[in-house]
Amino acid sequence: MSVFPVKLLLRAKTDSGLPLGAAAVLGLVAANTPLAEMYDAFLTLPVIITVGTAEIGHDLRFWINDGLMTVFFFLIGLEVKRAYAHGTAAHREQAALPVFAALGGVLVPALIFLAVNTAALNGEAPMVLRGWAVPTATDIAFALAVLALFRGRAAASLKLFLMALAIADDLIAVLIVAVFYTGTMAPAPFVAIMIGIAVLAALHRFRISASVPYLLTGVGLWVALLAAGVHPTVAGVMTALAIPSDPHPHRRRALLTRMYEAVHDHVSFFVLPLFAFANAGLPLAAFADAAQWNSVALGVFLGLVVGKPLGVVVASMLALWSGLAKLPEHVTRTQLFACSLLAGIGFTMSLFIGGLAFGTGMHETASRGGVFAGSLVSALLGYLALKRVLAEPEGTAGRA
Repeated sequence: MSVFPVKLLLRAKTDSGLPLGAAAVLGLVAANTPLAEMYDAFLTLPVIITVGTAEIGHDLRFWINDGLMTVFFFLIGLEVKRAYAHGTAAHREQAALPVFAALGGVLVPALIFLAVNTAALNGEAPMVLRGWAVPTATDIAFALAVLALFRGRAAASLKLFLMALAIADDLIAVLIVAVFYTGTMAPAPFVAIMIGIAVLAALHRFRISASVPYLLTGVGLWVALLAAGVHPTVAGVMTALAIPSDPHPHRRRALLTRMYEAVHDHVSFFVLPLFAFANAGLPLAAFADAAQWNSVALGVFLGLVVGKPLGVVVASMLALWSGLAKLPEHVTRTQLFACSLLAGIGFTMSLFIGGLAFGTGMHETASRGGVFAGSLVSALLGYLALKRVLAEPEGTAGRA
C-alpha cells in the first residue's frame, strides 16, 4: 500500500501561498492603474473551442473560473479521496474533529451573513441573500502559508488538522455550488451526466490504472454539466473520487498518487495564481462611495472574521465534549483556537462563490471587498494568536 505524501502536500500548499498572493496583488494593481483597460480587455478576450460542428465560446474569465478551476476541484477531490483512504482519516476519532469543525465553520458564517442582510433589506430585492455561502470557505494555500511562518514550532499534527479542516471546508463548498448555485437541469444533459457517472463508476469498479479514460470521461461530464446548467467545476471532484487509491498489481504506485503529483504543481503555481489575478481586480475607487460598503460587504466580513472561528471552535468543543472526536497528538485547545482564526481566510473559494452568487455589479464588488478585508484581518489575527500560543512552554496550555 502506497503512503500518502503528507510532506509533499503540506509543502505544495505552503509554497503556493506566495505566487497566489503575488498574483492577487498584480490583479489589484492592474485594476487600479492605467493598465485597467488592458486588464479588462484581457479578461473579456473571446475564446472559442470547436470540435467538429460543436463549439463552446466564452470570454477568458469564464475559461479561468469554470474551466481551469475544474482542475483545482479535481485536486481537492484527489486530496479528499487520498486522505480518506490512507491519510488523516485513518483514525476515525482524529479525522472526525476537522469534519465537525468544518461543518460549524460553514453554518455559523452563513447565519451571520443572513442575519446582517435580512436586517438591512429595507424592501430591497432579496438577491443579496444569495451571498450567504460567500464567507463559508477557507483558502487552504493562504491558511497553511501563515502557519508555515511558525515552522519548527507548530506540530505536524496541527498542520494536518488545519489542512484537513480546509479540505473538508472546500468539499462542503463544492456541494453548496452544486446544489444552490446551478440552474434548472434539462433532460438530455441529465442523461449524459448519468452516463458519465456510470462510466466513472465502471472505471473505478474494474480498477483501470490508466489516466486517459478518466480524463476523457471527466471532460465529457464537464460539458454535460455545463449544458445542464449545473456548475461544471463539480466534474473535477466527481472524476477524482472515481480514481482508485490502491496500486495496480503491475504498478508500483497508485494512479491517485501519480495523478496528484502530476497536477498539484500546475494548480499551485498556475491555476490558482491565474484565478487570483483574474478575480482580485477590485476597483478601489468604487469604495470612495460609502454606498459600496453595504450589508453584503459587512456580512461577508463578519462571517469570515467572527463566524468562521466561532463556528469552528464551538463545533470542535461539542465534538470533543461528546466523545465523537479527540484532539490530535501534541495539539492544545488554545492552538486549535488560533488555527480557527486562520479559517477566516476565504479568498479563492469565497471570491469564486461571490461571482456565482452575484455575477457582476455592485453586490459582487461589495462581496469582493468583504472577502479581501475579512481574509486580511483573519490572517493577521491568526498570526498574532499563533505567535502567542506557540511560544508557550510545552505543557502550559490546557489539553483535552
